[in-house]
Amino acid sequence: MLFFVLSDSAWCCDHADNSCSCGPDYENEILKDHSDPDERVQTVTITPTELPPRTFVEVPYSSPPVIDGKGTAIIVAGIMTPEFVTHRAFDAQMIESAWLAPFFCDELDRVINAVYARHGFFFLNGETRTYFLRFDLRYRPDMNLRIPQIEAKFTSQDQLTLLRAEVALENRGCSQEENAAD
Repeated sequence: MLFFVLSDSAWCCDHADNSCSCGPDYENEILKDHSDPDERVQTVTITPTELPPRTFVEVPYSSPPVIDGKGTAIIVAGIMTPEFVTHRAFDAQMIESAWLAPFFCDELDRVINAVYARHGFFFLNGETRTYFLRFDLRYRPDMNLRIPQIEAKFTSQDQLTLLRAEVALENRGCSQEENAAD
């Protein structure tokens, strides 16, 4: 057996039948079940260089452009990448549910956090706070703001973005470990 340990999960590939399995406790289970000293087990830690292939939604250019409630032209065209959608969430712009479907759990969390960041939420997680400080110069964390105060400022677009992102998290089977409520 050959183990490839990737972050928190252990990947075990049995080369005899070309089957692979993974899970957070898989390595421990295998090591308990296969204590035969003659069996060759090798553990290697690897760092991924690429994310699994996925396809983001591509929005074609529309003419005439879509107009928002304020009379401002919204030109939404291109590939809806996590970074682009996070910027839209931070700017309280429309986000479609289909755009969120290919996102990983941490990318969906970031979309949710962007809504809170725009309103000045002080993230206890220093990594998240640093991300938004670098993400947009308009992010001004305020340690005195509490979640109810921030949520009282939410626009209908904020609420819709949060709803769509939370549904996408649920559909993907994510647990919201690093959300704005932490």
